[in-house]
Amino acid sequence: MVAKVLGTPLRSALADLVEARDAFLRSALLTGCPPVRCRRGLMLPCGSSPDDPGKAAAEMGRPHVKLFLYPPGVELIDGRTAVQIAHHWLLRTIATVLTLASCVAMAGIAAPAARVAADNKVVMGGGAGLVVDGDTMCTLTSIGHDNTGALIGFTSAHCGGPGAEVAAEGSESNGTIGLMVAGNDNLDYAVIEFDPEKVTPVSNFGGFIIGGIGPDPSFGQIACKQGRTTGNSCGVTWGPGQDPGTIVMQVCGRPGDSGGPVVVNNMLVGMIHGAFSEALPTCVVKYIPLHTPAVVVSINAVLGDINANNRPGAGFVPIG
Repeated sequence: MVAKVLGTPLRSALADLVEARDAFLRSALLTGCPPVRCRRGLMLPCGSSPDDPGKAAAEMGRPHVKLFLYPPGVELIDGRTAVQIAHHWLLRTIATVLTLASCVAMAGIAAPAARVAADNKVVMGGGAGLVVDGDTMCTLTSIGHDNTGALIGFTSAHCGGPGAEVAAEGSESNGTIGLMVAGNDNLDYAVIEFDPEKVTPVSNFGGFIIGGIGPDPSFGQIACKQGRTTGNSCGVTWGPGQDPGTIVMQVCGRPGDSGGPVVVNNMLVGMIHGAFSEALPTCVVKYIPLHTPAVVVSINAVLGDINANNRPGAGFVPIG
């Protein structure tokens, strides 16, 4: 399983690889020491103190940082070559892990399936898998009540339109639990009205918590998403997207994650829309952010549009 292949020790090792690369480059810049291509790779023959040349000279032969990369042969190289070698080393190492992990079933990291409570109601919350019209897999953004008291949820409009029937993934035998009643193709959201006799809404679905509605995140903030295909992953916020009401984030997304909730500090800020670019690599391993960013639809833009047009879902408040 991917989750097992990329367990904590391996994730830690990958983080160590990045840290080693960065430490090497920092040391080369700070010490002004010419890197050496040595018998087993790259090394800095100088000491760790750029402000003390005497100490650096005394530490010759005791490299501050090593990157073991290449076959025998010792030669001085310039900083630019060292940077290129260090980056290539990191990318080759990560590519090896990506190749290994791409051979493993993605099911190992999928989100938890909806469960049926003792009263035979399906437990649903943000991140739950949806089956639309019997054949389209998507993810529930959030669930709560609107200003009429109706039990409301959201997902992506490209998953289905008004009148589409919604079932819970993993509990299809419970039948239709909701209907799509409204939406907006431009903002790519669909409103689902759930049957309260068939659904138990929760704010914590499989450990993914939605504690309310948050403001649009700014550059650099870490956001986390939950999708029925790739489960939970987090990444940095890059900023507004090209289309109005969208945000670009470095979170993992694959088919089926559409509609998946995106939170910052457990506050809902958006839903997964799609990939930022088809020209960039897709997400293969969610723990390694070498993939296209995701385009996220702002939940504030969604709720603003719903409220302005008095659509079903107006006045939405997530279940507490």
